[in-house]
Amino acid sequence: MNKKDYEEFIIKSVNNLGYEVLGIVQHGSTVMGVAEENSDIDFITLVNKVVNKKYKELPIITSEGFKIHVTLFDKNTYELLLKDFYTEIAMKLLDVNLLAGRIIHGDIIYDPLNLIEESIKIYNLNKCPKYIIEKFVWQCFNFINDAKHSNKYIKQNCIEKAIDSWGIAILLSNSIYTLNIKWQPILLEKYLPPNIYDSYIKLRFNYNEKYINKHLKILMDFIRRELDAYQSSNTFH
Repeated sequence: MNKKDYEEFIIKSVNNLGYEVLGIVQHGSTVMGVAEENSDIDFITLVNKVVNKKYKELPIITSEGFKIHVTLFDKNTYELLLKDFYTEIAMKLLDVNLLAGRIIHGDIIYDPLNLIEESIKIYNLNKCPKYIIEKFVWQCFNFINDAKHSNKYIKQNCIEKAIDSWGIAILLSNSIYTLNIKWQPILLEKYLPPNIYDSYIKLRFNYNEKYINKHLKILMDFIRRELDAYQSSNTFH
């Protein structure tokens, strides 16, 4: 199925439930280019009225065997998702896999009234505010401090959370809002120099106490340089 096929299939399916489709955004692994054979094809669909709870999440298998997952939102709920996006991120610890982020980086396949595209512009969602990036940097530093604990399991857990926080800060600094932690290794590889990415991988996935301080220094020096650049030019490099 191509995008037009998905558009027509979703519109027909949702119309049959009594809703008018105002917009469709494809998101997730198929848009990011990391889908595998068993991956769902994910869509967020904007509709004209409040959605009955039993229809909010629609798992569908097409006659061709494609697994489609459709999430329905009415216009007001959708706009609140975008309006509150930065506030929601600022309040999160690590659970930053927000629907609004997936909308911003999704592939708009149906938007006849430009509601989706215009709303992203209205709420200025193309550049993350500095204070949110700094929040995750300081969160990273706090977890590193907690990692001084004598218990090796607490230490490892804190190091992992520190590196996840560091990764979120890097992605936000590049205006990337697809923040599901499971995608971090793939996304960060696109934005980090090879030596920095190597230290990230070794700290996050190949835990070895012998090399913690060495790789932490590399990552912390890197994020400090990025913050200094941000302070002076109001943008990350």
